[in-house]
Amino acid sequence: MKCSRANRGRTPRMTGIVMAVLIVGTLAACSANASSTGIGAPSSEVAAGTSAASPSSVPATVTPPPLPSAPESLVFPGRASRVVMPAMGIDLPVVSGDLAPPPDNFPLCNVAQYLTAYRQPGEPGSVYLYAHARTGMFLPLLNASMRADGAEMIGMEVLVYTSDAELYRYRVFEVERHVLDYRLANGTPPGEQRLILQTSEGPRGTPGKLVVAADFVDVTPTTPEEANPPAVPVVCE
Repeated sequence: MKCSRANRGRTPRMTGIVMAVLIVGTLAACSANASSTGIGAPSSEVAAGTSAASPSSVPATVTPPPLPSAPESLVFPGRASRVVMPAMGIDLPVVSGDLAPPPDNFPLCNVAQYLTAYRQPGEPGSVYLYAHARTGMFLPLLNASMRADGAEMIGMEVLVYTSDAELYRYRVFEVERHVLDYRLANGTPPGEQRLILQTSEGPRGTPGKLVVAADFVDVTPTTPEEANPPAVPVVCE
């Protein structure tokens, strides 16, 4: 537009309108620019001097694996709990040999005991049970051994119950008197099971022992009541 004296009277009005339009347009542009650049956002969202993290740089949430569930019940291996030799009238509760009192761990009375250095029924190797040669204990073994070196015991059945209600059956194959070592217990063939019954042959201090060895035959389930008779071990007098 040509500025001349003729249109000077209209110039102020035209300029005011244009200025108003320009101001409104500038404000609108600034508002849009502020929204797109994050200007005016709280400082907690965009730190000064840094750029906002892109979605790809945010670490993914890791879900930890579930914890293993606890077993419904604890299962303990069965231990010899009762020994029965029907033909000899023997029926005794069995307890650990570690229960024998110090200092010399002399065997207890009213029970048979197992040597913890050996195996338990169902495991390859020898189960080693021992008791005094006294009435109500292993005395019948000693008495039978004095007749033809115990020949009558060959083939007899021995039953060993375990605390988890299993019944193991063995059959006597050897009787040895005056034994001074653990040869029969240690001589079980690999993978096989054997039972050793041991008792004394004289008063305390007598070196030789009577040993009866029996081979494993089979195992069958039984009841907890049959397998776990009350045991009341006492210190022998």
